[in-house]
Amino acid sequence: MNRIVIFLMLLLAATTYCHADDASIQATADKNVLTIIGQVSDIDWVASRVTVRYMQTQGVVGYDEVTLTVSRDTNIQRRGKAVGLSELQIGDQLTAGYINTSPGPLKALNIKVVGS
Repeated sequence: MNRIVIFLMLLLAATTYCHADDASIQATADKNVLTIIGQVSDIDWVASRVTVRYMQTQGVVGYDEVTLTVSRDTNIQRRGKAVGLSELQIGDQLTAGYINTSPGPLKALNIKVVGS
């Protein structure tokens, strides 16, 4: 019985948190807020959107992309300082918290540029 419970807990943990060497998506304690770690692959300054490329799952060689809508309320940071969308660059490594406003867009809550 204990082995089954431990197996189910490990299975739940593995499906909740998908981690790769440099990119991932994970659910946080708040089921509505997701976190993505990846690289900026496209920026649409007019529509205020950032596309992030991330590795799909650990052990799988494959990438996917999500497009996040950035608003005035989105907190964007680079080197610990608040910046605007115009400060992001293609190729930036970042961590972003976002919510799915389905049927609307994925809304970025915060973006933190890492490693630059």
